[in-house]
Amino acid sequence: LAVVEAGMKGEFIKRLASAKGPFVGGETLTRGLSDDDLFDFILLYQEKRAVDIVLGLTIIPGPEQQEIYLAMITPEEKTLFPIRYGGPPENAPNWAINKTLDILRTI
Repeated sequence: LAVVEAGMKGEFIKRLASAKGPFVGGETLTRGLSDDDLFDFILLYQEKRAVDIVLGLTIIPGPEQQEIYLAMITPEEKTLFPIRYGGPPENAPNWAINKTLDILRTI
């Protein structure tokens, strides 16, 4: 498992690095990516790191709500989970991390 995160200040990678499991590392981007850009970037990152599963998590700030995208590429499929967040913008990264971990537990 490798991770690319954008607009999260490295928080998702830190959380995964502190857990036990097959996490090989990640990359942090300073700006959010669109869902299409996110898929393109994580596909390249999957090839670079030679991993079976790669996740991408991005936050795109908005005036009234944050757009959050979780993209996942596995050997079987390519999946996008769009998530909307309308709370305080400073809480969006933590909320996105918790929501992403919840999604991962259920798939």
